[in-house]
Amino acid sequence: MFVIFKYSDHNLNRTIQACMVAQKQTSETFDIEKSKKFCKEKI
Repeated sequence: MFVIFKYSDHNLNRTIQACMVAQKQTSETFDIEKSKKFCKEKI
């Protein structure tokens, strides 16, 4: 059971990071905290 939570947390972090990279590439002004908050809310 611990393994499932460990991997799901890892996948969530990877998804958030991918979202942040996309935000950085499409935004003229990039704020890492705003981007992280936005991605966590959307995911």
